[in-house]
Amino acid sequence: VEYFLSVCVELSDYPQLERLAKDYPDISISVGVHPNSEMNYPVTAQMLCELAQNPACIAIGETGLDYY
Repeated sequence: VEYFLSVCVELSDYPQLERLAKDYPDISISVGVHPNSEMNYPVTAQMLCELAQNPACIAIGETGLDYY
């Protein structure tokens, strides 16, 4: 494995992912919230865009709706 993307599904985990990317340059991160988690933590598009400004963040994900 030469490169790794760590996907954020809970915003409370994002600081940990930022530290991981800082310590390991071959790890990039995404920011996002799984639809099932959004109820626990109100999220706005502006919040996601601000967090995505981190140079290690290369994607915004886990933002869709789950239909079981």
